[in-house]
Amino acid sequence: MDTARTPSTPRGQNTGMRVATTGTVPVLVNFSAVNAAERVEWCRGALAQTAATDFERRAELLAILATAQSLSDPASAPDTLDEAIRAAERAGTPAAAVRTLLARYTIDLSPDALPHRLGFARDALCLLALPESADFREELLPLTYFMYLGALMESGDTNALDATLSPELHLADPLAPMLSTRYAVWFRCARATMDGQLSVAERLAHEGYTLAVAAGDIDADYVWAGQLAIIRWM
Repeated sequence: MDTARTPSTPRGQNTGMRVATTGTVPVLVNFSAVNAAERVEWCRGALAQTAATDFERRAELLAILATAQSLSDPASAPDTLDEAIRAAERAGTPAAAVRTLLARYTIDLSPDALPHRLGFARDALCLLALPESADFREELLPLTYFMYLGALMESGDTNALDATLSPELHLADPLAPMLSTRYAVWFRCARATMDGQLSVAERLAHEGYTLAVAAGDIDADYVWAGQLAIIRWM
């Protein structure tokens, strides 16, 4: 989940960078501390070149900056996030709102913040379902879906998790494309493991690995090895 996207990277691969008209932009959320300081400096430079009235762009850059600071300079992240929220409010667009919601989710991963993270992810999913979100849905929906699944798993709400992973319940809504991604398969593997369906879990682990490799996800090996280690141990 932390690779680099260049103009030659096939569309649809999961990467740590995405191409924009102004150059290469760090992804909104990166859970690795590697290069966090460099991402901070990039965002500061980009902000200095962004008009004070371009609130949507500033909200995006400040959201990226806050998430990077949460790893490299945690004391500064809350103030930056507050600034991102204010910029998003002035922008008044779903894109700005979704990016700040995901940043709010990311900068506090403590158990006490779990109810808030669930709410942030739900709100982001609702915004991404709006027709006016079509232009950036492909970019932000996979990350939002992954974060929502993670929060549901952490909460222990297996009924809600199973419903979110169910193809039958999402035949025609914006979540439908997510149900065949590695994220969905990873969490189906976890649920099968929890239920003791180990042969199913192992099949899903291999399926998720294939999807992750195809997507260029550098965490593919780590997730697959971790899943198999737990399944074989059981």
